[in-house]
Amino acid sequence: MIAKKTRMKMNQQTKINFILEHIAHIDDLIKDNIDEALLSASLRDIKFLLEKQLQTIHERKGIAR
Repeated sequence: MIAKKTRMKMNQQTKINFILEHIAHIDDLIKDNIDEALLSASLRDIKFLLEKQLQTIHERKGIAR
């Protein structure tokens, strides 16, 4: 019998946390890059928007942060 591949679907909160972890790693990797300031600014903007979305999810679920 051939095993059927099943994919677990991540909820939005999990996805956002996953992205934020990756942003932290990217931030470490761009240190000493010629465009570090610009790249860091872009990452900060993305991080801000994602944290705002995560806060909205927490408020909707009644989770204290």
